[in-house]
Amino acid sequence: KKKKKMPIPSLPLEHLWQHKTTVLGITVGILAAVDAVRYVRWKAQNGAAGPGVVVPYVGALVNMIVWPVPFWDKQRNYSPNGMSVNSMFGKFMVFITNTEAARKVFVNVRDFVLFAHPNAKKLFGSDNLIYFEKEKHKQVRQLANPSMFSAEALRLYAQLQETTIAAHLAQLSARQADGAGDVRLDVRDMAALASARSFLGPYLPEAERPAFASDLLTFTQGFLCFPVVLPFNGLWRAVRARGRLMQRLESMVQASFDRMGQGHAPSCVVDFWTLEVLRVQQSKSAGSAADAPGRRPEDIATTVLDFMFASQDATTSALVWTLAELVERPTTLGKVREEVLQHCPDGCNIAAVYDQLTYTHKVARELLRVRPPVPMVPHITRHDTELEDEHGRKLQL
Repeated sequence: KKKKKMPIPSLPLEHLWQHKTTVLGITVGILAAVDAVRYVRWKAQNGAAGPGVVVPYVGALVNMIVWPVPFWDKQRNYSPNGMSVNSMFGKFMVFITNTEAARKVFVNVRDFVLFAHPNAKKLFGSDNLIYFEKEKHKQVRQLANPSMFSAEALRLYAQLQETTIAAHLAQLSARQADGAGDVRLDVRDMAALASARSFLGPYLPEAERPAFASDLLTFTQGFLCFPVVLPFNGLWRAVRARGRLMQRLESMVQASFDRMGQGHAPSCVVDFWTLEVLRVQQSKSAGSAADAPGRRPEDIATTVLDFMFASQDATTSALVWTLAELVERPTTLGKVREEVLQHCPDGCNIAAVYDQLTYTHKVARELLRVRPPVPMVPHITRHDTELEDEHGRKLQL
């Protein structure tokens, strides 16, 4: 006799639907357990320093946003001069506090690539300096660096910034003559205005500055938005603001080309760049110069927007921390003030005596070391690779 096959018991779909909350809970629990085990195994296999367990999938996100200072202090203390690990959104993260190890990541473009921000490509554009490969990036640097960062150019920037900052501080002192106040927004406005004058000089008229500053702020706030462009949401407004900024900047760069072509002296960052492009075009064939990166008005406008975005918040952070740290150290503040008054007693051009302010230089460098305005530079791996830590062990990434 043939054996009858036993029927496989099954649950009706209606029954499963009645217990959908339970099924969903079990599924989420299994996925969370898998993610937690993955992190623990990866950490153990690499012998890395870091938290023993992490919140599945979410990882360090909540602590990083809600309690940023304690989070970074604790993360750094796992390995004060080396590497520590953590996790976010199911991705393994390595935090490097060792200078030599960080340098290896920066120069190794074969295995690592800069990860600016989830919204970066939507806002900066994919054809941007920060995404250039090594050779293309080198060509832009060779064009821009000699002119934009020459001694003559730096002296001009210092003069422009000093004039702007002095006027802004006079207004701030008059408004807050009755006592202390929160100056963070004032410092940001001052840094934005000094940056605009240094980069754009006469090409940004006084009447257009409020609209330009508003668009630049909207563009900056796009990096705090959810990374999906929807009509009228924050990222959508930021992308539109970038379009308006680029339109203005390209017209300013073209005006600089016209002005430098007439033999005028440079008056801002853009002028030094366009002057160098004109010099290269005269020394080589115009066609080859125009085809290279960094020569077209849109190329220069894009990079200037990068610089203005980066300098604005970084300068604001550095200046606010400078004020906060010096207020807590009156002796150091007194020495800085004494040195500046000694070499510049009548409020003369500080750029002219810049090299003589040795103590002030040391204070500035120490402030940048203790309170770096850019605390980290995220990178991601292009493929599976390894990274050697300070003990010679190799982390599998």
